[in-house]
Amino acid sequence: MRRLQISVIGTLLAASVITGCGQSDNESGGAGNGGDRTLSFRTPPGLSDADMPKITAASVALVKSCPGVVKYWDDLAQQGFTSSTHADSDDAEQMGWDKVVAIEMAVSDKPKSIPVEWNARGEHCFFRIGTEYPPGVSITKTPCIAVCLDKAVPAKTNNTVIPVESDDAEPTDADAKKQAMRMERTLAQAKDDFMAVIKSGNRDVYWPTIEDPVRLALKFWREDNLRYRALFPYSRCRHAATALLSYRGAWSRNDPDKSWLNDAAKTFQKEYKACQQAIAKPDLSLKNIQ
Repeated sequence: MRRLQISVIGTLLAASVITGCGQSDNESGGAGNGGDRTLSFRTPPGLSDADMPKITAASVALVKSCPGVVKYWDDLAQQGFTSSTHADSDDAEQMGWDKVVAIEMAVSDKPKSIPVEWNARGEHCFFRIGTEYPPGVSITKTPCIAVCLDKAVPAKTNNTVIPVESDDAEPTDADAKKQAMRMERTLAQAKDDFMAVIKSGNRDVYWPTIEDPVRLALKFWREDNLRYRALFPYSRCRHAATALLSYRGAWSRNDPDKSWLNDAAKTFQKEYKACQQAIAKPDLSLKNIQ
C-alpha cells in the first residue's frame, strides 16, 4: 500500500510531501531536532495517480491548519480517506467546495498526551477538507476541534471551519466573484431570518443559527492582504456583513437610544445594495488600489 509522508520541519508552513511505503501502521517517524517529524498517511487502496494530488493537498492542508494533529499524532490512528464530489457538511456547502476530502482519525481510548478535560478519548474525528478557494478544514465535534487547534474550546462549539494558510490560495477574479455571490446569499438569508426574529420579538433566540454563517463568511474574506486584491471590487459585501452584525448587536441590547440601530440599518441597506451592484457589474479597476 502506498503512503503519503509529510515531513514537518520547524513550522507547519515548511511541510513537504513525498510518496512512500514501508512504515507500519500509525508510525510517525518520531520527533527530530526541534520537534521535526515525519507523518505517514495510508492512502486508499486502488488510488489512481490522478487522485494523488487531491489526497496530497488535503493532507497538507490538515497538517498546516491543525497543529494538534502533529503534536498528538501518537494518540491518533488514521482510519482512512473519503473523497466526495459534493460537500458533505453545511459549512462545506456554504464555502462553495464542490469536492471534499474527509480524513478520519480515531483518538486513542487511552491517550498519552491529549488533555483529559477535552473529552476526546475514543472519539472519531472527521476532518473535511476543501482545497478549492477558499481552502479550509471543516470539523463538527467539539473534542475534535480542540485536538486540531491544540486548545480548549467552549462546549458545543460545532461546525467550525478553519482557514488554510497557503501560498497558492490567492483567488482568481472568478474565485472572488463566487465568494462575493456566496456572501450575498448568506446575507440575504441572515436578513430574512433576523427580520422574522424581530417580528416575533424574541430576544432570547439561539443567535448562532443566524450570526455564525455571517461570521464564517467574514473569517474567509481575506481583503486585508494585498495578495487577495481580486476581492477589492466586492468590498461592499464585507461592509454589509459588518453592518448587519452591528444592527443585530444594537437590537439585542435593546438600547433606549435608537440612533445607533437606525444608523446600522441604513448602513446595511446601502452596503447590501452596493454589494449586489458590484456582483452584477464589478469594477475590476479597484484591484489596482494600493
